[in-house]
Amino acid sequence: MSRKKARLDHLSIDLEEFAIVAHYTTSEDDRIHTKKVRLPKDFISTEIPDLAQEVVEKCKYIPNGKVQEVQQLMQEMLAKSKSRSKESAQVQQQLAAKHQQLMRQQPKQQGAPAFTTNLEKILPQANWGDLDEYSDLLYEEKMELKVRGAKCLLRVCLDARNLQLLAKDESLLGVLSRELRENYKKSHDLATAISSIFLCFSAFTVFHSTLGQHQCGDASLRILEYETKRYQIRSQEREHYLQMLQNNPPEEERKRLQKEEKKFQHQVLRQNKLLHTCLHILINLAEDIFIEKKMVNRMLVRMVCQLLDRSMEELLYVALLFLKKLSIFEENKEVMIRDCRVVPRLVQLAHHQSAFIALLALRVLYNLSFDDQILSFSESGELFQQLVDLLKHPPFRQIVLKLLYQFTRDERCKSLLTYHQDCIVMLLQLTVHFPDVRLGQDLVALGINLALHARAAELMVVCQLRSSRGEPEFLWPQVILRLLKTRDPLLCRMVRYCCSHQNVRQLIQTLMSSDQVRMSRWIHELLRASTSQNASTSQESDFLVEVLGLLANMENAGVPWAELCDEEGLIDLLHRQLVVGFAEDDVRLEAVMVVQLVAREGPAHHLLCDKFQLVLTELLSEKQDDDDMVLQLLYTFECMALHDELREILLLEESQLIPSIIDLMRIRTAAPIKHQASRTLDTICTLAAVAAQQGANAAAHVGWRERIAALKFDVHNSAWLNEVRGSNIVDSGGDWGSQYGHLAQWEVEKSLGPALQWDIDAVLRERDWTGEA
Repeated sequence: MSRKKARLDHLSIDLEEFAIVAHYTTSEDDRIHTKKVRLPKDFISTEIPDLAQEVVEKCKYIPNGKVQEVQQLMQEMLAKSKSRSKESAQVQQQLAAKHQQLMRQQPKQQGAPAFTTNLEKILPQANWGDLDEYSDLLYEEKMELKVRGAKCLLRVCLDARNLQLLAKDESLLGVLSRELRENYKKSHDLATAISSIFLCFSAFTVFHSTLGQHQCGDASLRILEYETKRYQIRSQEREHYLQMLQNNPPEEERKRLQKEEKKFQHQVLRQNKLLHTCLHILINLAEDIFIEKKMVNRMLVRMVCQLLDRSMEELLYVALLFLKKLSIFEENKEVMIRDCRVVPRLVQLAHHQSAFIALLALRVLYNLSFDDQILSFSESGELFQQLVDLLKHPPFRQIVLKLLYQFTRDERCKSLLTYHQDCIVMLLQLTVHFPDVRLGQDLVALGINLALHARAAELMVVCQLRSSRGEPEFLWPQVILRLLKTRDPLLCRMVRYCCSHQNVRQLIQTLMSSDQVRMSRWIHELLRASTSQNASTSQESDFLVEVLGLLANMENAGVPWAELCDEEGLIDLLHRQLVVGFAEDDVRLEAVMVVQLVAREGPAHHLLCDKFQLVLTELLSEKQDDDDMVLQLLYTFECMALHDELREILLLEESQLIPSIIDLMRIRTAAPIKHQASRTLDTICTLAAVAAQQGANAAAHVGWRERIAALKFDVHNSAWLNEVRGSNIVDSGGDWGSQYGHLAQWEVEKSLGPALQWDIDAVLRERDWTGEA
C-alpha cells in the first residue's frame, strides 16, 4: 500500500485563534487541507526566531526552508494584534463615554443604589485592550501588584461578553488557577479576586469543562477546607478571651481583649465573603453529578453544615441551597442528621428574619424528613410549635403542610400535635375556605393522617371558632357542607377515618343532630350525592368508595338504616355494586362491608332476603384468591345467619353456600380464612340447633347440622381419613380406595374384612371421647 504524499500550498495567519495556518494538498485528492499551530499570545518580537523554528518542527507539512516565511508571518501577526488591541480599546472607550453621557442625561432616581459608584470603590477601571498588562501583573513578585492585576481582570470579566474570549486564553486561566492554589493562604484579597473571576465563568455551564481542566473546583474546595479549619481555631481562641472578659480583667487587658474581638469580627466578615464566593463556585460546578460525588468524598457535607452557624445572609442562602441539593441522596442525609446534627440549627433558621433563608431551611428540613432518624428531634415539641407558628404565614404554608404530613406518619408525632389545638383549628379553616373545588393534596393528606388518630379526630369534630357575632361556631358542620357541595373523594376519606373511632362517631351524630347545627340527615344527603352521579369516571368511583367506606364505619352510631334503604335506595345501590363485573373490586369490598353492617345491627335486614344471597355466593366463587374479599364475605354470611329468614335462604340446596365454604376450607391454607370459615359454619350449626329445638322446620335444621358437622370432620381430618381409606389392603378387583365411591355398602364391608366392618366417619364422629374406654 503506497503512502500518501503531502505538499505545502501556502501559509497564512489566524488572528482569532492566534495561530499559523498551513494549507496543503495530498496525492490522493486535490482538495486543500489545513493544519493550525497555535502560538502563545504573550510572545514578543525577540522570541520570533525560536518560535518559528518550533512551529516548523511541530507541523510536518511545513518544510525546513519555510522558517523565514514563518517569521515574517509572526511579525505580521504581532503587528496586527497590537493595532487590533488599540482599536478595541478605542471602541470600548467610546462606548464607555457614550454610556456615561446617557447616564448623565437620565434623571437619577431618588434612593436608587449607585452601583457604578460602588463598583469603582471596589475594583479599578479596566479595559479589554490592556488585558496583556493585567496578565503580566500576575507574574510580579509583589503581592499588591498581583492583587491589582486580578482585580482588573475581574472588572473585565464582569461583562459576560468577554468571557468567551477569555476562556480561549488557556495560559491566562492556567496562571489564575496556579496563583490561587499557591497564594490563597498568603493573600486574602488575591484569593477573593481570583475566586470571583472563576465565579463569573461558573455561572455558565459551557465553561464548566474549561474550569475543570484548570482545577478551579479543586482550588475552591481547598480554600473552603482551609478557611473552615481556620475559623475553628479562631473560635477556640475567642472562647478563651471571652471567658477572660467575664472575670473582670484590668482595664488595659480589657481593651486588648475588646480589640481582639473587633479583629475577630472583621476577619470573620472578610472570610464569609470568600467562603460565599467559593461555595457559589462549587454549587455551580455540582450540576455535574460526577463532580458532586467527588466533592462529597472530600467531606463537603460536613463543611457546608458548619457554615450554618455564620450570620452573613448571602453565605447562609448559598449553604442552604447546597444542602437542599445534597440532601436528596440518602448517604448525605445520614451525615447531616447523625454526624452534623443539623436539624436543631435548621429549626432556628426557620425563624430567620429573611424569608428566603427561612423558606430554604424548611425545604432542607423537608428533604431530611424522609429519614426516620429525624423523628427523634421532633419529640421535643419545640419543632411543632414553630411549624404551627409558621402555618399562619401564607408564604410558608405549603412547605409547613408538607412537613407536618411527613411527621404525622408517626403515632407519637400525631399525639404531640394534639397539644397544639390551634393547628387543628387552622387546618379545618383552610379546609373550609380552600379556593379550589378539590382540596390541596398536602392539606387533605395531613387531615387524613390526623383523622386516623382518635384524639386528633375528636379535636377536629369539637373544635370551635368565634364567629363575627362573637358566638362560638363549630367547624365540623362546615366541613360536611363542603363535602356535600364538592364531592371531594379525599375529603370524604378524612371524614370516613374520623368515623372509624367509636367515641368520635357518637360525637359527630350528637353534634349534627343538635339544635345549633340541625344536620341530622347528613348521611342521607351524602348517600344521595353518591347515587346521583354516574360512577363511570374514576373520580366519581373514588367518591362512591369513600361514601360506602364511611357507611361501613358507622357501627353503633344510631344510623337509620331502614330510611337509607327505603328512601335513598341503599339496597339497590349495594346490589348493583355486588353484581359480578359491574364495579371495581374496592367498591365491591366496601359494599360487602355495608351489607354485613345492615345485616348485623339494622332493622332493615329483611330487605336483604331477596337479592343478596345469590350475588354474594357468586362473588365468593369468583374472588376465592382475594383474601380480604373472602374474609369479609364469610363474615357477612355469619351476620346474615343471625336472622331466621336469612338463614333459611342460606341453607337452601340450590344456594350451594355451604359446599362453597367447605371448598374454601379445603383449598385455602391461610389461617384467618380457615378460622372465619369454621366460625361461620359453627354459627350456622348453633343457630340451626336452636331453631330445631324451637320446632321451626326441625328436620331440615337437624339435617343441615349433621351434614355440616360431617363435612367439617372430613376437612379437619382429611389427611388421616385419606391414609385410612387409601391403605394397602387390596382385593382381587384392585385398590379398594379407588373404588370406594362406586361399590355398594356390603361390597365395601366384604372387601374390608371383619376388622373394619363399621362406618368409620360416623363411629368416630358420634363416639363420646371424653369418657373412659
